[in-house]
Amino acid sequence: MDTTKQLTADIEKMALTLGAFKVGFVTTATLAGGPPFTDLN
Repeated sequence: MDTTKQLTADIEKMALTLGAFKVGFVTTATLAGGPPFTDLN
């Protein structure tokens, strides 16, 4: 497993272990075309 995927999996597991109900990740690509407040630049 590459480093990014492993880090994502580790963070998701930690969040769920600490009580999160659902975990999701966003990137600048998934935010593209969204409202102005999603501009992370």
